[in-house]
Amino acid sequence: MRNVILNFLLLMLSTIVFSQTITYKGKIIDEQQIPVPYADILAIDENNNIIEGTITDNNGDFNLEVEDKKPVDRIEISFVGLETQTIKPKTFELGTIILKEGGTTLKEFVVVARKKMIDQKVDRLVFNVENSVSSSNGNALDLLKVTPSVQVNNNNINIIGKSGARVLINDRVVPLSGEELVSYLSSFSSDDIKNIEVISTPPAKYQAEGNGGLINIILKRPKENSWNNQIRTSYTQTTYPATQLGNTFNYSHQKWKIFASIDGKNGHSQKLTKMNIYYPAGVWKDTIKTKIASDYISGKLGIDYQISNKSNIGIFYSGDYKKPNSIKNSNTFIMNTHNTLIGKVKNIGGMKQKTINNILNVHYSQKLDTLGSEMFIDLDYFNYKNNKDREFKSEQSGYHSTFQKTNNTGIQNIENYSAKVDFQHPTKFANYSYGGKIARTTTNNDVNFYDLSNGIPVFSQNKSNAFKYTEDIQALYLDISKKFNENLQAKLGLRSEFTQTEGFSKNLNQVNKKNYVQLFPTLYLSYTKDINNIFNLSLNRRINRPSFARLNPFKFYINANSYVEGNPNLQPSFSNEIRFKYILKKAFITELYFNYIEDIASQIPKVDTNQKQQYYTFQNVGNLKSYGASQTILFNPFKWWNTTSMISGVYQETMTDVNLGTDKIFNGWKFQAYTNQVFLLNREGTIQAEASFYGQTRGNEFMFNIDPFWKLDLGFKMNFMDKKLQLTARINDVFKTSSPNVTTYTNGVKQIYNTYDDNRSFTLGFSYKFGNEKIRVKEKELGNKDEVKRLD
Repeated sequence: MRNVILNFLLLMLSTIVFSQTITYKGKIIDEQQIPVPYADILAIDENNNIIEGTITDNNGDFNLEVEDKKPVDRIEISFVGLETQTIKPKTFELGTIILKEGGTTLKEFVVVARKKMIDQKVDRLVFNVENSVSSSNGNALDLLKVTPSVQVNNNNINIIGKSGARVLINDRVVPLSGEELVSYLSSFSSDDIKNIEVISTPPAKYQAEGNGGLINIILKRPKENSWNNQIRTSYTQTTYPATQLGNTFNYSHQKWKIFASIDGKNGHSQKLTKMNIYYPAGVWKDTIKTKIASDYISGKLGIDYQISNKSNIGIFYSGDYKKPNSIKNSNTFIMNTHNTLIGKVKNIGGMKQKTINNILNVHYSQKLDTLGSEMFIDLDYFNYKNNKDREFKSEQSGYHSTFQKTNNTGIQNIENYSAKVDFQHPTKFANYSYGGKIARTTTNNDVNFYDLSNGIPVFSQNKSNAFKYTEDIQALYLDISKKFNENLQAKLGLRSEFTQTEGFSKNLNQVNKKNYVQLFPTLYLSYTKDINNIFNLSLNRRINRPSFARLNPFKFYINANSYVEGNPNLQPSFSNEIRFKYILKKAFITELYFNYIEDIASQIPKVDTNQKQQYYTFQNVGNLKSYGASQTILFNPFKWWNTTSMISGVYQETMTDVNLGTDKIFNGWKFQAYTNQVFLLNREGTIQAEASFYGQTRGNEFMFNIDPFWKLDLGFKMNFMDKKLQLTARINDVFKTSSPNVTTYTNGVKQIYNTYDDNRSFTLGFSYKFGNEKIRVKEKELGNKDEVKRLD
């Protein structure tokens, strides 16, 4: 298999003949020497046709890329309220361009040029977070909650119509999922984030892991030859209060770029869980209240150095330290078949927890020629440590009176090393990108269980375990993109991954090994009939490997009557998807898709009716078919009102011949709706209001039936002192309606769950920015300057 892939790569490389893309660069300022953001930059040919276009960034800078076969006659720069400038370019470096006052303005409102909230590219949806009220004084998780097509619920981050999305930071995968991923994302300040890319169908460049698509979080970069600093603080009220303080520093001078930030939080939140279990002899009604500390401190440091005009090297570090200690109290009321109280179980417990995250990346880029060929090298290290010490006591009265006191400790350590190299080669025939990656992940888990019922710790061998898991992956990929004419473009990709895994359970004295090779093709076809009608078709195959927690066979006790255990025999699942997209007038986006998942794995609830005990495990259950459709509408009713709305529907059908202890598999439709509204409340656009709505009808997912739910979020933002001082206010889940009931059946026993994660919150935030817009560069003439020039 390796020889086949290698020969395929060599065959494609033999066709490389280079071509060129032209990039015009410049900076737009007004007569007061203030940068003009969001100015329109248009490249126009001799026939007055618009060839390409872009807008300036927050610093007034722009990069306008034009294919060399499209001759540019002039470049037009415009901004409402300023005079339009037209330039006949004689060079690619256009320098600083001044726009004078005198353009058209409105009587009631000044039209504020802004990036679109949503930018639909060929293979991804881009959410420009700077236009959202949530972009200030929050974290990455807050932004994901308001990102179109993304749903965050109960530690799960999903693209609507999919499940199990993978998250990337600056195009680099974060090797975490579930609670660990949520914990890591909470350490990123929203002020450090530029935009979020939602990639439903990932190209072959990305690893094949995960059938839920990719969410790429792009961080901001500092402005050239300047420094700036931002101080921010916020107060959040849920069931309990919490305060947050942070600082971000950016420095850019000559060949150096430095980024540093630190954030801290102090406070608590509450998790409320309600469970009703309908045993044949009666109902057990359980209410669990958990008070969780949100204390943490996190820091990030990035340093980039331009070695030459062709090469750059950099390093990035991110780390955080958290102590999410918690206090849990639960009361279970035992009812008979006549709904009469016959017993009560009271659980009181607390958990001391400490988590440490460390991520280190070293990256290097090299331009191989002047025609667009580049090489990228990344070396990554990731370490996650999680220490838990949980003690609880359980007292049952009135019905088989018992007393139990236990201590459950767990130590988890995850390490990941990876190295990858990527190449980009444009040619006259096609554009090629190819590369490879090697990665190793090791996870060590050690859980000990002690019975303290008699006042003396008694070690329980059956409820304790040590588990070690190692995973090695080697991958090669090739992407070929070809533009046949002005209307038709295609992209073909192939990725091969060779995987070796080994899991060892000390308590069971059991070793599980797996080795497999898989191919993952991707295909995109894009047809542009005209500027108002764009068609796109994509196909791909992906793999979903079990998480480390799901492979761990030990039991982690929630309370005296319930626990969770993993399954070391879990197999990976494979998804095959075809997706069609139609874009009308750059405002109406229609998508249709079909997805077939082989050997899907799911969490399975189990009930022991004799012992009145409930536990959860994981199992490969069969195949899943999904049919879906979505409609996105980008619409601005007025100059001061921006709106983005989406509605989607999906039909899911699970096919299984596995005995799961249930006779109810829920198949059927569910529908979702989302809308985001932004209002400019004054002429300058410095006062904004925002409203977001998300709703879902009753849904069916395998063994689970989910009740309908909805949520409304409101936000407000004001800027003062030339936008240096900012005030934000935000209310999430205004009516406390985002927590649905979930129903399932096991061994004929009905179970209803409801979990509320303190979704309703009020946040008041302040931030202040200051710095030097331009650092003076003093040149010192070298005595050997002529000899130095010869080194280039």
